[in-house]
Parts: sequence; C-alpha cells; structure tokens
Amino acid sequence: MAVLSQILVVNAGSSSLKLRVLDDADVVTGSADLTPKTPDDPAATKAAIEGFGQVHAVGHRIVHGGEEFSGPVLIDPSVRQRIGALTDLAPLHQPKSLAALDAVTEVLPDVPAVACFDTAFHATIPAAAATFALPAQWRERWSLRRFGFHGLSHAYVSRRVADLLGVGSAGPGLRLVSCHLGAGASLAAVRDGRSVDTTMGFTPLDGLVMATRSGSVDPGLVLWLQTHAGIPADELGDALENRSGLAGLAGTPDLREILARAAGSDAQAELAREVYLHRLGTSVAAMTAALGGLDALAFTGGVGENSAEIRSRVTTRLGFLGVRVDDQRNDTGSGDRDISPPGAPVRVLVISAREDLEIARQVREVLGVLGVHPPVTRPCQTGTQTRTPDPAPRAPEPAPQTPRPRPRIGAQVMPSSVPVIDLAPWLRGDPAGRAAVAAEVDAALRSVGFFLITGHDVPDELRDSVRAQARAFFALPPQAKQRYAVTVGGRGWLPPGVEANGYAEGTETPPDLKESFAVGADTPTGDPDVDGYWYQPNVYPAEIPALQPAVVAYLARMRALADELLVLCAAALGLEPDFFTRHTGHATHTMNVNWYPPMAVAGAPEPGQFRIGPHTDFGTVTILDREPGRGGLQVWTEQDGWEDAPHVPGALTINTGDLLARWSGGRWKSNRHRVLPPQAEAPEEDLVSLVYFYEADHDAVIESLQPPIGLPNEFAPVVSSQFLKKRLDAITVG
Repeated sequence: MAVLSQILVVNAGSSSLKLRVLDDADVVTGSADLTPKTPDDPAATKAAIEGFGQVHAVGHRIVHGGEEFSGPVLIDPSVRQRIGALTDLAPLHQPKSLAALDAVTEVLPDVPAVACFDTAFHATIPAAAATFALPAQWRERWSLRRFGFHGLSHAYVSRRVADLLGVGSAGPGLRLVSCHLGAGASLAAVRDGRSVDTTMGFTPLDGLVMATRSGSVDPGLVLWLQTHAGIPADELGDALENRSGLAGLAGTPDLREILARAAGSDAQAELAREVYLHRLGTSVAAMTAALGGLDALAFTGGVGENSAEIRSRVTTRLGFLGVRVDDQRNDTGSGDRDISPPGAPVRVLVISAREDLEIARQVREVLGVLGVHPPVTRPCQTGTQTRTPDPAPRAPEPAPQTPRPRPRIGAQVMPSSVPVIDLAPWLRGDPAGRAAVAAEVDAALRSVGFFLITGHDVPDELRDSVRAQARAFFALPPQAKQRYAVTVGGRGWLPPGVEANGYAEGTETPPDLKESFAVGADTPTGDPDVDGYWYQPNVYPAEIPALQPAVVAYLARMRALADELLVLCAAALGLEPDFFTRHTGHATHTMNVNWYPPMAVAGAPEPGQFRIGPHTDFGTVTILDREPGRGGLQVWTEQDGWEDAPHVPGALTINTGDLLARWSGGRWKSNRHRVLPPQAEAPEEDLVSLVYFYEADHDAVIESLQPPIGLPNEFAPVVSSQFLKKRLDAITVG
C-alpha cells in the first residue's frame, strides 16, 4: 500500500475555515485559519492551499450526513449533490462546508477528496436511543431521528482513551462517556468503540447547556412562546441558537468569566454554573445507564481540557458512580493524561481535541493507504517542511492503575526569572491568544533567554520510553558501549571525559561529568563533505532494539515543535510566519540523551567540574526535557547570578542559542547555563535529560536583524554550519 505524505484537512465552521496539512506521521506541516471575513473567499482559500505545496489527498469535515452517509466517502459529483440535499438539516454549517469543498476542488481538481461526517459516528446508536416518540408518518417522511454531532471528536477520543488504557484501538469491552465541552457541547456513550447514545439529537441544539445554545428544553414551552407570546419561529430559532445557554443565564457565553464571578458570590453566575453542572452531571449519569456501567470518563474540547474546576465539580457529583479525580493531577499537567487517583474504579482522562487526526485516519481508510498515527501530535504552522516520520505506531501504554512516579525535591515551582508559558493558546487560540503568547516569548527571550512551556502535547509516555531505553543502554558494560564510541559531533556514545562545555567560554575546566547518546539529522544532501559531518547516519545499539523506534518518534516530535517555536518567534517579532522556517527545510539538528550518573559511578567532582560546564547553546532553539534534582540546571541572571531553573512536571525548557540570538540582532539573549555536579546530600541521584538542539539549513546565510527589531549591531552575515562547527570544535577535549 502507498503512503500519503500530505493530507489536507478542511474544517469549515459557521464563521471560519481551518486548513491543516498532516504528513504520514500525522505531524501538522501546514496551517491556515481564514478569518470570519474571508472563509468564503475562494481567492483566500486558493492562496492558503498553494502555500502548502504538494497535497496528496483532502479530507473535508461535513457536519451532517443524514441517514444516507454512515461513514466517510470518496467525493464525486453525485456525492457532492447528495451532501447539498442535506442542507436543510444543518442550514448554518452545511453551506459553509460545501463552499469550502468547492473552493478546494477548484484548486486541487485532481486530488482525491473524502467527506468525513460529524454524524456518522453515531449511526450505530440503537433504535431505542435514536427514535423519537413521534407519529410514524412524520418520522418516515422527514427522517426524524437522533443524529448526534461532534462525532469526529468523540471517535478520536474513544480511540485515544482505548490506546491509553491499553485495550486496543477499538476498545473492546470499554464503557466510555466522552465529554466534548466547548462552545458547543455533547456527550457520547461509547461501548466497544461504537456510539450507543449521545446528548445532541436531530439538531445541535439538544442536550447540554452550551455557550449560547439552550440545550434541551420542553417542546411545549417553545409552542407556548409561539402561540401565547406571539414570538415568530425565526426569532425563537435565533434566541435558542444565539442568545440562550450560558449567555442567557449569566449575560456572557464565557464560562471562565462565569466561574470567576461565581467565586466572588455573583448570584447570577452561581446559578449559571449550577445549571450547567446539573445538566452535565445528570447527562453523564444517563449515558452511564445506556452503557450499563462506566469504565472511563474523558473530557475534551476547550472547557473539558482547560477547566479543572468544571472537571472537579462534575466528578464530585458523580462520586456515586465511582468517579473521582486526584486534585493535584487535575489541577496541573497538560496534554493527554489520566487524572484519576490510583486504584479508582473509573478512569478519568483529559484528551486534547484532534478532529484533524480522525479525519486524516478516515481519508487513509477510504483511499486504502497506510499511515502512521502517533496518538498525540504537535501542530506546526509552517510551509512545506520535511519531517522524519515515526517508523511504526507507538505501543499502547498499559492501563494506568498507579501513577508513574516523577522525582520531586521540595517545592518544585519557586519564584524565578524563568517564566512558564502555556503554549495551548498559541496552538489552539484565537488571534488575541496567539498574540499574547508571542508577547510573553519575546519578553522572556529579551530578559533571560529561557522559558518553560506547558500545553505542548508531547506525551509523557514517549519521553518516558526514550529515558527507559537510554538507561538500559547506559547500564551496558563499558566494553559493549565502546563499540559505539564517538567524539563530539558524532553519532553514538560520547563516553565520560570527551566533552567540556566550559571550553566554549575559554575556561579550562575538567571534562563534564556525564555520558551521552547522540543522534541527529540523517537525510543526506549528496555532498560527501557536508554529509560526512552534518548528516551522518545514526547508529543504534543492537543490544537495546527498542531504543531506535523511541528515539525516532521523539525526534519527529521535536523537529515539529522546534519549527513551531520558530514560527512563534517570528510572530513575536512581527515578521512573516516563515521568516525563520524558510531556512529549516533541511535543517541540521542533534539530540543528546545525557546521563548524569550518581556519585558512586562518576566519583566525587573535581574543583570546577560540573555535569555540564557553564556555556551557551549554539543553534536556534534548544528543547530540554529534564528531571529535577539537586545537581540540576542553573541559569545565569544579571541580578542574582546563578539561579536554579524552575521545574514544572510535564513542562519542557526552551532556550535561545547563539545563532538565533545573532539572527535577532542581539534583541534576544543566548544565556549562560550549567548543570551542577552531583551533590553530597544526594549521592545516589541519577538523572537523564533529553536535549534537542535545533539549528538551520547547513548552508543558510544568517543576516542579523537591524533596528527597530534588532538592536544596533555590526554582526556580519554567517553561514550556519561554519558558525556552529567552530563552536563544536571548541568544546571537544583533546
């Protein structure tokens, strides 16, 4: 079977058009959100698609498939016509989906396209749950039934939860209630991977209280308003759709504002919160009855993912079902995770909403092609970039009956010059949210050159897998590791004594107290002189066969995240999105898995010896996943000298390298940092860090930005590889 390397996912909303390009590893390599002023503009759609480069297939989100479409289907003129005939079932969304379909087809007339329906997942609902108690002739003439919506989201959640709980992608035997909570909201009762009930009905107005939609109301009340109050049908429809729900209860559709007001004893907000929770709790209980029990409860969507308070309050109401959350897990962390306490009979999970992944999966299914599906991926708004795909799907994590221990020392989050920035508003937010994140990043890089990110969606289990396999390698006898020994810049094992980062500052220091396993870019250019240093083949130990797939998968995530950070950096400077990434299509990059052994292995440090000596990094951005420890990371600050870097479980540490600092015209700092030696009070401390160094194309000419963006400077243009090689040579011992 062939591999689709570029799938365009088209998601047309009532007032927006989201375009995403996913490669065969489900990494988003292209992204465009057309504003409410331009979603129906064919020229804007054409310009966005042409910017993505080659596309091999298209997947369209279609809100309503009626009774006719119970699964994804290849689009041809007949299918297009039949979808159009369903417009009266979804008058707000269907015309937008069709307009987007036509606009994309005009640009890509010869590219196969697949329609993926939001209603299709619920086609398996049994008749007892789908049938309205209305006259038979009405039901038959107008196809009146419970259709359900948010099916693409619920389908992805059900697969993801089954994967996390280790029961297979179809989730045999798993009884799950999926809670899609956003501006629109619905629940799905899913058994064995199939929907058996849902809260939305014939239209998306039914069910839960939503931001502006009423949810379920007595139909007699609506009739009364028509006959006694004289309110016409179109006004009733507008009120139920746009002026009800939270907006009708509290005067605002923003649940965050309502929760804040309720915390201040605002009676109107308290009522809105309680009505919302009452409907949500009773509906989860009803879905549980449809399932005959409950094994897992999953929260997704903007509210489901981001409101710890809503999750806490509704699960408290559901305690009689065995539903509980661990307060610390619920209040902290990011990405897909289990937030229930150890041993809880019902697992409670938070799952990032990724309809794009489900659409791409359905496209591959229809076209009969093979794709690799990491369960959680990193959105990356770039042009056409080359990525290294995962070689195979990740093995599912066993059912998390107990939390994986994470090392902790004292209070983890202390006041620091290094800020913690939530990346989620940049990845999923509106323009204002993205601008706010960009401003935070600019401020951090100007002041200290470091920041931590949460909300990045790099899964814990992938990082844990790399660490576990690396520890197995480092535990091999020295003679076994010696077969893979290299010097700085090579691919393989860097033994103790070969690297001293303090040399980069012109300081003669003892060698760094560490061992490393190094990998990097291995896509050759065809030039032996270039490839022999920058694009060497990676070498993996035969003794630890699981190390290679874990590292390859991690490298793909890091490459995508690094490009996303460079797009974010461009936004922070007010530059076009690809200002930096146009120079990273064939970028050099390296990952060092650093082992900082305990004192019993490394010995007592010599005077002036560190696990990693004081230095700055050399490239564009560094992405560090580290374990906390007494002998941990320190960052230099002008005010206080060396300062312990904060550690937030699950967060990644980001810093600027010399190349990006120069590129910014000195606006951003490439700051000094070091890793302390093993400490006497923690002689058994054994840490592993995953350090990803991202650079630029080997032949990229880096010209420093001038004022008003950069500072006044006289930096001469440099070639990336020449600039980096000089620094790498400087830290090599001997």
